[in-house]
Parts: sequence; C-alpha cells; structure tokens
Amino acid sequence: MNTKIYRFLVPLLVLMLASLACATLSGGNPTIPTVIVPTVDIPTVEIPSVEIPTVTVPDVTNPTPAPEGGDSGQGTTAGADSLNLDDPTFFAAPAEVNSYRLNLVFTFSGQAPDGTPINGSIQGEGAYSVDPAQLSFIFQTSSADVPAGTIEIVQMDNNLYMSSPDLGCFSLPVDEAETSNPYEELLDTGGFLTGQATRIQPDETINGIPVYVYEITSANLDTSDPTTQEVTEITFGRLYLAQDGGYIVRLVMDGRGKNTVASEVSDLIGDVHYEINYSDYNQPVNIAIPAGCTEDAGGGVTTGSSDYPLPDDAADLFSMTGITTYSSGKTVEELTTFYKTELVAAGWTMGEEITLPGLVTLTFTKDGKTATVTITADPSTGKTQVAIFEG
Repeated sequence: MNTKIYRFLVPLLVLMLASLACATLSGGNPTIPTVIVPTVDIPTVEIPSVEIPTVTVPDVTNPTPAPEGGDSGQGTTAGADSLNLDDPTFFAAPAEVNSYRLNLVFTFSGQAPDGTPINGSIQGEGAYSVDPAQLSFIFQTSSADVPAGTIEIVQMDNNLYMSSPDLGCFSLPVDEAETSNPYEELLDTGGFLTGQATRIQPDETINGIPVYVYEITSANLDTSDPTTQEVTEITFGRLYLAQDGGYIVRLVMDGRGKNTVASEVSDLIGDVHYEINYSDYNQPVNIAIPAGCTEDAGGGVTTGSSDYPLPDDAADLFSMTGITTYSSGKTVEELTTFYKTELVAAGWTMGEEITLPGLVTLTFTKDGKTATVTITADPSTGKTQVAIFEG
C-alpha cells in the first residue's frame, strides 16, 4: 500500500473504532476522542443506506467461461471445483479494467461482562480510476451511543487529501505511480485468506453479474495475519467470482471472534461481519477534491521536525499541528518500549494500551493534553509506521 496513505489511514481508523467502545464501556455519551478532534465534538453524521447498483460489466478479458476448470484470464481458474487462495495472482486487479466502485462494511457486536452491549462499525464507499490515476474513499463509523464520525480520502493530481468535519482538510504530495489499487489492498494479496475454497451450487447473480460461488470456512483463515482481526470462527463465508473474467465481485464473511479495537476488552467474543462489493467495472467515476479543500490545502504542514521523541532511524517524517508520522526500521515491540520510556521520562502519564497483532496504540496525558501513539507493522515495506495524534 502507498506508505503515506497507510501511515494516516490505519491509525485514524483504529482511533475511530476505539472511540465506539469508550461510551459503552464507561457509560454516558462521550465524544470521539480528543486525539482526533482536539476541541469540538464531531457532529452526528447520517449514514445513508448502501445500495450496490446493478450494472452490466463490459467484456474485461474476453475469456471463455470455464465451468469445468478452464483458464479465466484473471490468474485463477474460475468455475473449477476449488480455488487456491494462496495464489497471489488471484487477488490481482482485473486486467483491462480502468475504473470501478467498491463498498466495504465491517461490524462488531458483543456484550461486556456487565451485560452492556458493545457495537461498532465501519462503512466505506470508494471509487478508483487507473487513467487518470485517482482514488476516493469515504469512511464512516457509527454506534448507538457515539455520534458518527467520518473521514474522506482522495488521491488525485499528485496530491493526497484527507478531510473530516472537525479536523479540517490537509494535503501532501504523492507520486501518481504510487496510487494504491483498493482491489488488491482490501482483498489483501497473500493475506488473511489461505488454503483451498470449494465451489458450491447453484451459481448466482451478484450486483447484476453472473458469478460462481465458493465457500469460505474457518480453515481458510490465516490466523497469523493481523487483518483477520482475531476472528476465530467463520459461520458463513462466500466468495463470488465473475463467470466472465474471473475477478472478485463480492466477499462476505460472518463469524465469531475478538476485536480489541471495537471493544477495548481483550477477551470479549462477539459477532463479526465483513463484506466487500465491487461494481461498475469500466463505468465512468467522478472523483473530486473534498469539499472545503483546495489545491493548496495543507497549510501548517511541515517536515523534518517533531515535538515528540523520535528514534534515531526515523524517516519519512511528516508533522503538522496535532499530527506527527514517520517510518522506522525498528519493530513494533521496540518502538512500544521506546515511547513508554521516553514519554514517561518527559513527564507524560501513560493511560490505556490497545494491542493487536502488528499494531499497538498507547495513550498518554500531560498538562491537560492527550497524545495517542499508534505503532503499526507495514508488511509491504518491512518497516514500522508510527502516528502521534495530540489533543
């Protein structure tokens, strides 16, 4: 994944999800944590219902459908009795596809030891274009007790824009060649799915596209990958492949497992739902700079300095008011120890710690201020990404 997007998106989504649990575990109706919104409560955002449009997909690779195992042209054997989920070409972006839309839904539902319901969700709507190289995503979080939060990310014209109602908008330059393809990133090439998936009958039509259907079970979870979110059981899983082209149209999984980010309780087991849909292949997409942003949005952005301690190998440093990010060759564990030591020595008091495979979030307070340090392993670069948010 584009490391600049990775450095911002992962910690922001972690913090947004973590905020959903704060109200339900502590009671009352707190706001989104000040680590994201320093002074103003995030207003309630009405999340629209999601309707995946029915589309007719143009002929992508001109393959001959192969219900008995012929080559699909997408690096996999669509229609075969089983699929090899460890084949990296299976998750590659569809050939000759210039644009598409996608929808992502993740929900967690559990119950705290005292009987309090714990519910959290993330919903994402996105669009992608190869030429011109453009990407847009709007992420929204919601729960019954916490006002919804939203963040919009747009990459176009060699700039990455990020906008939220209270954080405002800022941008930074990116290389057009680094535009991430969410088809590959969200399906996680070589990631959380492994083993063989078995084809089941009957065939179906999903998002207006004739598809073959494959069953995903608990045996297909790669529990060593942090993107599994500690899911321990899949009660229902389906992978839908276009009969003409072999590309993925829908992936859906329902299951049971832990989700420390949404619950803040390490041993809480709850219901997890994950679904991603792709549609409007090769249909025009309209991607624009977020409202409130301008071509030169990003005032206050500086590089090369930080108000917080940094390891000696800190690189790709980015700093603006309330946000510092960088990459490091040190491990998540080494950087966790570094900040526990250095910030406490600087007079900060350590608060909560959230730990997931490959990801740690630390909260510190000092003189009425809160600093949240999010440390994330980036498997695409072999480095560790660090983001510090101050409120």
